[in-house]
Amino acid sequence: MQNENGLVFTANKDTWFKDKTNIFLGEWCLKEEDLHQYKNLNFKILDLEKKKNKEDIKKKFETCDYYYQRLLKDSILNLEKHYNVSWNERSWEIFLGPFLHRYVAIIYDKYYSLKYALENYKINNVKLTEYNSFSLLSFDREDFIKKLNSDNWNLILFSLLWNKYFDQDNLISKTFVRTDSMSKYKYAESVIEKINAITFIKNLFLKIIEKIFCSKNKFLFYKTYFGSKHLVLKLFNETDTKPFPYDLKFKIKKKFFVSSLRKNSFNSSYSDNDKFEKILRELIFQIFPTFYIEEIENLKHLKKKLLLPRNIKTIYTSTGLWEDSLFKFWLSDSISKNSKLVYSQHGWAYGSTLYMFSEYIEKRISDIYLNWGWEPDSKNVKRFYSIKLINHKECKKINSKKILIIITAFYRYTLENHTHPPWGRYNKIYSYAVQNIIERIPNNKREF
Repeated sequence: MQNENGLVFTANKDTWFKDKTNIFLGEWCLKEEDLHQYKNLNFKILDLEKKKNKEDIKKKFETCDYYYQRLLKDSILNLEKHYNVSWNERSWEIFLGPFLHRYVAIIYDKYYSLKYALENYKINNVKLTEYNSFSLLSFDREDFIKKLNSDNWNLILFSLLWNKYFDQDNLISKTFVRTDSMSKYKYAESVIEKINAITFIKNLFLKIIEKIFCSKNKFLFYKTYFGSKHLVLKLFNETDTKPFPYDLKFKIKKKFFVSSLRKNSFNSSYSDNDKFEKILRELIFQIFPTFYIEEIENLKHLKKKLLLPRNIKTIYTSTGLWEDSLFKFWLSDSISKNSKLVYSQHGWAYGSTLYMFSEYIEKRISDIYLNWGWEPDSKNVKRFYSIKLINHKECKKINSKKILIIITAFYRYTLENHTHPPWGRYNKIYSYAVQNIIERIPNNKREF
């Protein structure tokens, strides 16, 4: 019995084996707050990423980009009738791209981790959880990312992958643990949000104001990421744009219904799909957030009823792509009607890290892409400035003996293809490096 191996997918302690060697699928199975409990646990950490060099990582990301581009085309094929919109491919990528690219990355990461474990270890036991067709659903990007970093959601996904694609002959012993895996979602018709009387009356008045003062606006500035309000006002002045309170930030309510579209097979226009591409298509309707399927009729309704910009020639944003909102739906529609998109870098890792999926997508969907000064690598990329520092001619010097340490966010699970934010093994390396720096600072100079 002691020689048997049990494969562990997550940090859920109910899935550990007390009388076997625990094969932890990755560093994400470890939590700092549980370290004291690992002392008496027999375990090994399987780390596929540790065995990869720079070229391996680059090849992995290029492979995922290839899968992503083909999945995007198939997504258009499967959703264009449901959406019933006249969008070009770039509009579809603006709307679906951020989710699809992340989806490919997480399924790739989990599928090949399982494959590596079975190819390199004799696995005798696994612990799974039960689930239904809606257990992996989320509402939008924010909800999806939250679930991506939870043990419960990942255990459901690993259980689904295991049951469908691994040990189909049931040669490995399975035990089921209880989790909150049964979703509230049920099949139902689309739910259209009603515009309340106050908003309706307010917009009647604002439409008159817009017609008088903003009818000649050709530019829209949305979530600019500028570090100076003065600069925003200057842009309005230079482009002869009158600021106006459009309903682009309208808060869409979370709902718990699913469309019968999810019962359909996800068809492909490609005859050469490999096994992994087939898996992507078999699972996608179980994971697509409801924002991209169930909310479409509601988004079209809100676009008609709410006060949104019209006849805009150029749209500038720096973070608007990374929210599931009425703005992104309006943006996709505007791009298909020949509006131009100027997108700007936000954050420092662009152009300096090996791969960054946000940089990859932002450059693809932009007419002009403004970076923070690094050498352009495509025609639409223009060298610009750090928009957070424009108009900051000098920094205020503060005489202090204190040391400010600025750290990044921590994620245990892979959220996307990116060589900058630490997760998994890199999370641990980064955490220990920061801890080592802090330990070198004398106690009387620390302030937390």
